[in-house]
Amino acid sequence: MTLTRQQLSAIMPLATPALVDRYYQPILDQTAIAGIDASPRRMAHFLTQIGHETGDLHAVEECLNYSADGLVRTWPSLFNKTNAVAFARKPEDIANMAYGGRYGNGGRFTGDGWRFRGRGLIQLTFRGNYAAFEKSTGIPVVSDPDIISRDPEVCVRTATWYWTSHNLNPLADNDNLEGIRKAVNGGLIGIEDCKVRLARAKQVLGII
Repeated sequence: MTLTRQQLSAIMPLATPALVDRYYQPILDQTAIAGIDASPRRMAHFLTQIGHETGDLHAVEECLNYSADGLVRTWPSLFNKTNAVAFARKPEDIANMAYGGRYGNGGRFTGDGWRFRGRGLIQLTFRGNYAAFEKSTGIPVVSDPDIISRDPEVCVRTATWYWTSHNLNPLADNDNLEGIRKAVNGGLIGIEDCKVRLARAKQVLGII
């Protein structure tokens, strides 16, 4: 299938014309390479996830500007009412605390948590994932992480790479929204929004 600009705009109604123009061709190019454009159903599921993750293409870099209460809700094993106050509204400190020492990142004080925070249309996070993407594509995201948010082609490619590396096309073929959400998010956070988004995408793409 060939996704039109009008369809992308209708599926992501909060995306500005400038954002649609920025990401439209890279989405066409990379979904073709990843086999996502092989069916409207695959495309609907892919656009559902990237729409949710980015707020309709607006946020291609993770926002970590949490309040104290937000930190406790999001990372209850790391933050409590006492220590969360010291981290609140300090995105770099939050990233280093939350992501330090995990999935290839160095410890909290190496700065890897902030350096390898979520970027791209499906928020690629952690040094290990950046390194795997670089090994697969040759794009130097470990030494230049900001290329993901700076270059729309790379931004989209991280998402399609993640999609194919987690074998999500078969889940889309089976309409397994929960399975896809777990693969993208690690859980079902955002599933209700994704249900709304998927219904809209299916309607726009003519899926019964």
